[in-house]
Amino acid sequence: MGEQAAAHEQLVPALLSGDSVGSGLDDNDERRRARHSMALRPLAIGLTLAILVAGGLEALRLRSGSDAHHQTLPPAQLVPATTVPATTAPVPTSAPPPPSTSAPPPGPPAHLGLPVTAVGDSLTIDMQPYLDQLVPGISVNGAVSRPWSTGVTIVAQLNLAGRLGPEVVVALGANGGVTPAQFDAMMRAVAGAKRVVFVNLRLPRPWQDETNATLRDGVARYPGAVLADWYALSTNQPSWFAPDGVHLEAAGARAMAGLVAAHL
Repeated sequence: MGEQAAAHEQLVPALLSGDSVGSGLDDNDERRRARHSMALRPLAIGLTLAILVAGGLEALRLRSGSDAHHQTLPPAQLVPATTVPATTAPVPTSAPPPPSTSAPPPGPPAHLGLPVTAVGDSLTIDMQPYLDQLVPGISVNGAVSRPWSTGVTIVAQLNLAGRLGPEVVVALGANGGVTPAQFDAMMRAVAGAKRVVFVNLRLPRPWQDETNATLRDGVARYPGAVLADWYALSTNQPSWFAPDGVHLEAAGARAMAGLVAAHL
């Protein structure tokens, strides 16, 4: 297109100037030449305009193609990210405390042996609720102000009736002293029992020491007889006793029952 425009540009001046007609013409020829040039001038102007228009269109086409080539592409659409749930378990912020390996201090063992019969005075009544817990099935026979001699009679009657257990608890002596002869009488009354537990004394009475000595010596003479040493266990335990120093508060009654159960 550029070469055609150049050729036309060379042709137009020639047409306008009449260089194609030879020189040395006469006046008629000059007038004809002038008329010829005037006739060709509009044609040259039109041709020039056509060339300019064609060149402008070509340039516009080329520019449009270049603009189209460099046209900004639309921004890519953003795809929302997909959240992948965690597959690992959450880590605890603190480790749980280790299980305790220390066991609570054991209480008196529960009785799992033979049937038990307990005969006593008012102290036996004090500890009966705790004996029932620690020695299931125990038979308790207690009475206020019961002396040792009465206790011997009751034990003998129960034995003759076949209602005396193979294990017997004797908690008497708070209502009068006990002699070695009375101790022997009790051992005859419990004849056939496999074990007899004697509970000694702590009370502000003059026969305390004599009775405790009789019980200590007596169990040493009879196989199957054992001593539950309440006097030693209750040392320095004033809160276990009622104001009279004889009968028991709940803590003392529980302690005496535990002592008895430990010897069955």
